[in-house]
Amino acid sequence: MANYGLTSKGPVIKRLDTIMEEFHDDLSSGWNVNTRLNPNSYLNVQMTAIADKIAELWELGEHIYNAKYPWSAEGANLDNAVQYGGIAREGPQATIYPMHTECIDGTALPSGTRIRSDTNPAVEFVTRTQEIVSRSAFNRAGVRVAALQEGAIYVTFSRNRRNIL
Repeated sequence: MANYGLTSKGPVIKRLDTIMEEFHDDLSSGWNVNTRLNPNSYLNVQMTAIADKIAELWELGEHIYNAKYPWSAEGANLDNAVQYGGIAREGPQATIYPMHTECIDGTALPSGTRIRSDTNPAVEFVTRTQEIVSRSAFNRAGVRVAALQEGAIYVTFSRNRRNIL
């Protein structure tokens, strides 16, 4: 039989199938009846429910053990484990995502405005503060020529380069 619990290599948990086998072995020998004959029996349903809860407790014990060590902790448990070494996680940083939109100069986007990307799958963004769409904050412009004039040169400017249409 395998060693379960804390071993020299860390925690070794009992799986649900092992717990069920032990239940069946103990009850079959105690009652002198083969409890494995009918997997749909009332007894088997109850044993499965109880064994599942026991398996969850084994998993909880493993998570508790792993939460104590920086190499296996996650989330808040990792923050707690590394504090003993004088280490702390950096605070959350705001993500800045450039948006390319078509709207009138000076349009106010109130806090909480939702903008959906045209990607597949679509990603939805929400503004944290009020933003003003302005010419000073743009980096690309699309221009349509409404009427051509003979000999005219049409030019668009951007921050990085000059495009001749």
